[in-house]
Amino acid sequence: MNSKNKKQIYKQDGRKYIDTEYVPQDPKHREKEITQISKQIIEFIINRVSGSFLIYGNSGTGKTMSFKVAMSVAQAYLSKNDPDRKDHKMIFVTAKGTDITPLMTEICRSLDVKAPSRGISFKDYINLINEKIQKTYVHICIDEFDNLLSRTREKAEDLIYYFTRTERLSLTIITNRINLAKEIQDARVFSSLNTLNSINFRDYDPAQCYDILKERTNMTFNPNFIYDNVLQTLSKHIAIEGGDIRKGLSVLGLCAKYAEESNILTITPEIMTDIIEKYDILKDGEKPEKTINFRKADSGSDIFTPFNKSMQHTGF
Repeated sequence: MNSKNKKQIYKQDGRKYIDTEYVPQDPKHREKEITQISKQIIEFIINRVSGSFLIYGNSGTGKTMSFKVAMSVAQAYLSKNDPDRKDHKMIFVTAKGTDITPLMTEICRSLDVKAPSRGISFKDYINLINEKIQKTYVHICIDEFDNLLSRTREKAEDLIYYFTRTERLSLTIITNRINLAKEIQDARVFSSLNTLNSINFRDYDPAQCYDILKERTNMTFNPNFIYDNVLQTLSKHIAIEGGDIRKGLSVLGLCAKYAEESNILTITPEIMTDIIEKYDILKDGEKPEKTINFRKADSGSDIFTPFNKSMQHTGF
């Protein structure tokens, strides 16, 4: 790999802007959603009411990013307009797996409540949280809530019931499942989940995908690395496939990796199309850079070389 070539591709500190975890200060095409979410959080906290807020939409449509920005907006508003009232806390946690115990442990720790990571029941965690909220109003956001429904549905439904029926506590759920409410089997829980108090993140259209990816490209790469016509190709494909911006960012990262390995400074339309095609056939959940390898491009050679045996059937 040519280190000089790498410097010519990326701007200084540019890599972070195509990281899927990066949260822009002023996200494009989600202003309305961020405003709605922040108003709801503020209403919960000021009025000290229990309840729920549901955020749903397909993967990569900006749900997590928008909530994080809205949480900052809400905190800034509360600090300015009610500086003396500090007896509230906003918590953002992610259900990373199907087991509810790590999630409950993380919630407790976010509340500065000492809780063992194992050996106590779901009810014990609830009791620990309940002790804390006697003095502090808490709004909890659980991202990727879908994960809990695959193995611990009963406890997940109990969590919804408790977090929406307890004084001084409110809940935001972020999910990819558009019909999440219809999957709730317990009638008590269904009635607790305010489906009218929700927001649907619609898929990004081609123009929106282009605006977002163009901004990230300008922040990440030096000029002329990806021309507009090439970025338009990527944007249209992302929109057709459901508007998953994270996929677009991953493809941009693969473009940079290919350019580094091939010692080139510009991604052509042909290279972009090939990278998109190879990305599309990767197994779900695998990181592309760990599943595919690059070799120096020359006439007639493929861009990708497989080194994961599980991918040999793809015919690279």
